[in-house]
Amino acid sequence: MPASETSDKKWWSVKAEDLIDKDKRYKKEDIQALRTWLEKQPHLPTISDEQLLVFLAACNFSIEASKKTIDMNYTLRTKNPRMWKERDIDHPSLDTIRDTIQFGVLPQRKGHPAIFVYRVLPMEASLYDVELVLRIGYMVQDLSQLLAGPNPDGYIFIIDMANVTLGHILRNPLTLYATALKYAQEASCCTIRGFHFMNSGPILETFLNMLRPFINAEVWKLIVAHDKTKGLEKHFDPEDFPSDYHGKGPSIEELCKKYYNMIREYKPWFAYEETLRVDEEKRPPDSKAADELQGSFRKLEFD
Repeated sequence: MPASETSDKKWWSVKAEDLIDKDKRYKKEDIQALRTWLEKQPHLPTISDEQLLVFLAACNFSIEASKKTIDMNYTLRTKNPRMWKERDIDHPSLDTIRDTIQFGVLPQRKGHPAIFVYRVLPMEASLYDVELVLRIGYMVQDLSQLLAGPNPDGYIFIIDMANVTLGHILRNPLTLYATALKYAQEASCCTIRGFHFMNSGPILETFLNMLRPFINAEVWKLIVAHDKTKGLEKHFDPEDFPSDYHGKGPSIEELCKKYYNMIREYKPWFAYEETLRVDEEKRPPDSKAADELQGSFRKLEFD
């Protein structure tokens, strides 16, 4: 098997060679540059060309930024197994969460950011386990990229706060939210273009004040709060957001059913992805990703 091939290539709907042929931003030499670097990083897993292009697109096609993101991505996945292990939507540990939260991704339009939606259905605060919520959310994110390939136009997250109470938020330690923010800002393949909170109120203000030390200045500017279910039309074409918020896209429930069923179809891929983790015993002395995760998360300056 060639070094650039892995057993997950068949699962990618958009192949690397097709992207390179059709879009000048995707270059063989950039893939090769990352492969040359990866040869000197024995602690990292084997990564497909398709996944490398996703990293490059998320990092504005910067090779150096891609290197840092790749290392941090797989390091966080390895060090937080409850978020990235047992990636099976029907796993017993997800029974309660799966039926009380909804994730989905709007049909992606070329030249537009991908739109992720998340909603909590009525549920007891004591059952709101952020690690398990994130496990499902990250499965949806990974699947969306398997289906659509890299998206240099970025990703917008719509989060509905209607059924979220302070009890839901405080049920989980602050370190979990900090980990999720570190992943989103420094390790994810999803370039953030915006966070839109629907049905927001005093609880959102409290929540964001808790998180502000972990949110960098650029991302802070991308946060928009909407009192109820209206307001997205001021920011997007109605085709780009769900009917729940007066858009022309599918409902959140429809999107959720579609993605959960597709996660079931891609169960073999998720089982394979769980093998792509960091081996810390093989990490070179000059690799710093693990060191950055020791102790408290770094605080960032704000405007």
